[in-house]
Amino acid sequence: MPTIQPPAYPGKYEDRFLDCQREIDTRIIDLVSEACRAGWSAQEVLAAVIEVADNLMLGADENDQVNALLSALKNRTAE
Repeated sequence: MPTIQPPAYPGKYEDRFLDCQREIDTRIIDLVSEACRAGWSAQEVLAAVIEVADNLMLGADENDQVNALLSALKNRTAE
């Protein structure tokens, strides 16, 4: 399995999100194909991938909020 390549440039750039999609595209297609061979329908697999990705994003947002709160509390106690 080929390695996922890093971003073309450091930091933000116009096509960064598109580049990321290109890098993970084959892996997701392989995952969907494998799940279909196991007996799941493509629609079930794609819906599950979307749900898992959404849950991961929600978890990441929650972690960011908790980390921001902890940082604010640490700064308050350091004063």
